[in-house]
Amino acid sequence: MERAAAARDWCAWEDAITPTTGPSPRFAEPAFRLAFARIVAHYWSQGHFLGPDGALLAATGRFGEIA
Repeated sequence: MERAAAARDWCAWEDAITPTTGPSPRFAEPAFRLAFARIVAHYWSQGHFLGPDGALLAATGRFGEIA
């Protein structure tokens, strides 16, 4: 129950800060809300993909072939 409530609250926050025309329909599904909140919380706790300061910018030369 706590996880479901936390996921609901997280998704409500996402809706509040994301400029859209209304609540995201994807957050209507409880299983999606839980999975989404867990994934986002994981990435936030791991540094948002960025790594050490400057690591992303230092590696931009490797992104040339990504289209």
